[in-house]
Amino acid sequence: NEVIMDLNKRIKKLCDDKGYTYINMYDKLVDKDGNLEVKYTTDGLHISNTGYLKITKTLYRYLNN
Repeated sequence: NEVIMDLNKRIKKLCDDKGYTYINMYDKLVDKDGNLEVKYTTDGLHISNTGYLKITKTLYRYLNN
């Protein structure tokens, strides 16, 4: 999780530097301990259909603005 958070921080900085919108999906998919929330995964690593629905709904808001 620390590696993912570090990578996301770097990606966000790159997006900010280039003027792109960074969409933080990590915070939307993790539990209070920073792990992928059980309802959004099939095995603790791969995203479930519920997880993809959460991602789709989040991205949809950005695509329709």
